[in-house]
Amino acid sequence: MSEKLPNWADHGLLTLAYWVGYKNSIYSAYPFSEGALVDELLTIISRWKKNDEYLERERAYGQLAKGIEEDKYLDLAVGKKSDDGPYGKRLNIDTITYAIEVKRYTPKRSNTLPNIMRDLEKLHILKTANSNIRCFLIVVSQGEHPQEFISDKFCRKTGNVYSGRKPGLSAKIVNVKKTFNSTRGSRRGNYVILIEVK
Repeated sequence: MSEKLPNWADHGLLTLAYWVGYKNSIYSAYPFSEGALVDELLTIISRWKKNDEYLERERAYGQLAKGIEEDKYLDLAVGKKSDDGPYGKRLNIDTITYAIEVKRYTPKRSNTLPNIMRDLEKLHILKTANSNIRCFLIVVSQGEHPQEFISDKFCRKTGNVYSGRKPGLSAKIVNVKKTFNSTRGSRRGNYVILIEVK
């Protein structure tokens, strides 16, 4: 039986999908930066998280787990407040409940999938350091059909979506939210895909 998803992973991701669709209708030729997506997700999670949960942005992986370069940062972390977080932070490896990375799906760029796989690998190292942390990658596709994750019938793909070289890493799609162009027969849509590292 699969674990229940946090509150923000349902209604919150639907909100993000609508936000992407709304912004895309105004700025159709403007691709959102990952920073803009993280900013919006930060606002959304703040609304849907539990009252006793704390939310932080840009946590250095090197402060949380060994094996990841010091200059790599976790986009968002949710957990219980701690009095001994490094450098004034309120979360540490033992108090983080959810670790979240955000990636923009850009099929025209050759490094899109390798970057997604690298984020899954970083989350796997974090999961190895503390198996109680639930590690999620959120892939956002603006007006594109992310065929590596979504089938031709617009359903999420099952099984392990990790295609890198790290043995023992399993990553599965656990939720998908989408909005579509109102043009009949259009395959263009906006997707928010939630992948969990197991």
